[in-house]
Amino acid sequence: MSGTIVTNYTAPPTIARFMASDAPVRLLLGPIGSGKSTGNIIEIARRARQQSPGRDGIRRTRWAIVRSTKQQLKDTTLKSWLEWFPDGVAGRWHESNMTYTLRFGDVVAEVMFRALDDPEDVRRLLSLELTGAFVNEARETPLEIITALRSRVGRYPSKKEGGPTWYGLIMDTNPPSTDHWVYEKFEQEKPAGWEIFKQPGSLDPAAENLENLPATYYQDLMEGADEDWINVHVHAKYGRSKAGLPVYEKTFVPDFHTRDELNVVGGTPVIIGMDFGRTPAAALYQRDARGRVLLQDELVSENMGLERFIDLKVRPLLADRYPGFRVAIAGDPAGWAKSQINEQSCADIIKAMGYVAVRPPTNDIAPRLGAVEKLLAQQIDGEAMFLINKSRCPTIVAGFEHGYRYKRKRDGQYEETPEKNRFSHPHDAVQYGALVVDAAGDLAKGLGAVRVVQQVDMRGWV
Repeated sequence: MSGTIVTNYTAPPTIARFMASDAPVRLLLGPIGSGKSTGNIIEIARRARQQSPGRDGIRRTRWAIVRSTKQQLKDTTLKSWLEWFPDGVAGRWHESNMTYTLRFGDVVAEVMFRALDDPEDVRRLLSLELTGAFVNEARETPLEIITALRSRVGRYPSKKEGGPTWYGLIMDTNPPSTDHWVYEKFEQEKPAGWEIFKQPGSLDPAAENLENLPATYYQDLMEGADEDWINVHVHAKYGRSKAGLPVYEKTFVPDFHTRDELNVVGGTPVIIGMDFGRTPAAALYQRDARGRVLLQDELVSENMGLERFIDLKVRPLLADRYPGFRVAIAGDPAGWAKSQINEQSCADIIKAMGYVAVRPPTNDIAPRLGAVEKLLAQQIDGEAMFLINKSRCPTIVAGFEHGYRYKRKRDGQYEETPEKNRFSHPHDAVQYGALVVDAAGDLAKGLGAVRVVQQVDMRGWV
């Protein structure tokens, strides 16, 4: 067996960025045939080579490669590994314990192949002491396994032997649905140390790994396939949630309607759409000089009354981002009804706290949704008239993408009104704001004459 191996591998741009990262949890997401698995396989050998030598001069590491079933593990994952590191050339394959011992130069890496459909394999997997692990097709792996695996990496070599130079969890996957843990972790929660690397879709001009595929590979795949399958496996887009139908599925286009950042427009009034109740939410709008409607900020809460919401959430945001700006709050018209307890309405509270309260024309769901649909449909010079600040409105954007939805009924049909969930409250606020934002110019005239109200830590025209 040779002490050296030659691998002619050049990482495509996305995989090169994936390899350059030292994050302890990394995911490579892309279409079918994009070279994801190969990238992870090469990354194991690369990290094994980077391991600092032990006292005997050998660079020792231990890895687990995980797939959901034993058949998939053997037919795809192991097959790919052996194409790069043939048995007897780059190391030895031990069928009895499903382990490959990779040897080249001063590197010795144990690579254990484990399937999740074998309870005994799972038990052994979760008791291993590893340097790192590769989860092949992560969308098929429960989050509980991912969490448990993270507790097993970083344990080999032992601290006495110098410890691992790098340790962590690497993964690949085709895009899952938007209610999958992959989406929730990497796109919404974004824990520290978790990084996602997304390859372009297969028909994108920047598509990767095409040189290793037949010329008509993706065209052949699309023949007879449904739109959802093509979106996921060819275009590398997240799939539709199985729990419901997104309300704005046909009108909201993430790349068209969102921006990573939007600049605050100086001197322009802030229109705050607001949903009342015990989970108040707010959506802050502005219009720019081109007439575009900018959804700049969101505020969400739980178990909080309106006064506390304004004091703890609204005022600090206005003081920080919109000091001295004129402000109007457009809330649920039901908030103009007097309370039976103290004869005070939500509108009265808003006014008492120094703000202008604007009453939208209705709280019926159809015109509310229609107001948002109208904004989504309009364009200026071929660009979206309605833009959302993605970094500052994560719940609203996630709602547009998948979370604000019509719930699927047992018979396969959908409810007629959107489901009440954590996305519905901020989206109610979006709708109330949308009902009045067209009148922002007229509101500005009225707001201009309103006196300045001095508040602690708050400077604003109200």
